[in-house]
Amino acid sequence: MFDTMLSRTPWFVREKARTAMNAAIAEICRHGIVTEQDMYEIVKRTTPSIFQSKSFAIIEEYKSV
Repeated sequence: MFDTMLSRTPWFVREKARTAMNAAIAEICRHGIVTEQDMYEIVKRTTPSIFQSKSFAIIEEYKSV
């Protein structure tokens, strides 16, 4: 999920996105496991609002049943 989001991020901001997402993961996921619910929060914190729906769609692609 994480890798897919980054691969769909424009190349010129991909490293900035990776850094922001890693920082949000470290802040949110102190228990060592990133859940789907955590990913929604990470996207909300790190993704410009006009692009959030695309990231949410990626989460939905990988969502466990």
